[in-house]
Amino acid sequence: MKAPSVSRLLVIALALVAWVIPPASAAPNPALKGKKLLYVGASTAEDKALDEAPQRYLVSLGFTVRFADQTEPGAVADDQDVVVIGSTCQSRVVMGKFRDTRAAVVLMESFVADDMGITGLRLGVDYGEDQRNLPILLVNAPHPMQAGLPNGMLCVHKTKTPSLHWGKAMNGATVIAVIAGEPDKAAIFGYEKGALMGDNFTAPARRVVLFVNTETFPLINDKGLKLVEASLAWAVGAL
Repeated sequence: MKAPSVSRLLVIALALVAWVIPPASAAPNPALKGKKLLYVGASTAEDKALDEAPQRYLVSLGFTVRFADQTEPGAVADDQDVVVIGSTCQSRVVMGKFRDTRAAVVLMESFVADDMGITGLRLGVDYGEDQRNLPILLVNAPHPMQAGLPNGMLCVHKTKTPSLHWGKAMNGATVIAVIAGEPDKAAIFGYEKGALMGDNFTAPARRVVLFVNTETFPLINDKGLKLVEASLAWAVGAL
């Protein structure tokens, strides 16, 4: 399915915000040092600019990051430890090309979750984007993906943002957070290797869906970034 795009005016506004809000960064995580990460995004000038913030953050964690255009074949992931699919991607282009990869996969674009076999197929029911400026509800302390944070409501951005990506987790998933008031809209969840996902597809390696929207990555606050780091570390088996 093709994700609805954020308005051009909003993208411009967020780009201006990025000039005044320091880019997200983190102290290097020794457990992630040298891990090979393939970041998949779009190659237009505007999209590449939006993808800079998450990529800088991933490098700051210690990952060795390689960018792949969304049109490249799934085989580019063959020698990687983890694939991160950014939300500048168009789901009709990416589709399920990384569905069978033996690398871990982390989605920052919920609109490929159906093609990846991670959720069911129904837009707005099994996966989507919530634009109501809601907090998330953490539900699974002390799971390592919850980054040591207690259960309860949490705002993950420094200011109001237009959207949170979500998916409807299957029975084999580990749910870390849901959108507040929406128990079927998981904002952070993962599958172990071998777990049954959507349509009884077996996860070839760990799979994670994150609330993150590439366009608003510079606005994620410190606790939100802790959740991103913990989810990535869990995906590559560093937790």
